Amino acid sequence: MLSVFVIMIAGCDHSGASCTQVEESRHTVRDLAACEAVLDRRLSEIEAEWPVLEGRCIAAEPRVAAITPLPPRT
Repeated sequence: MLSVFVIMIAGCDHSGASCTQVEESRHTVRDLAACEAVLDRRLSEIEAEWPVLEGRCIAAEPRVAAITPLPPRT
């Protein structure tokens, strides 16, 4: 079964105290391990002017729209 993950990548200073989001992307993969493989590849490709790059795979939760019931017919 496939799952959707969001990959978040941030550029940080040496201490890791100050970070700025560099990239966000959605990926449909088998599992967390597959997402982390995509993340590792992406981190090796990025040429950013940050001393440290941080990345995370976050499971995307399906969004369900709220349905408001119609008033009863009279």
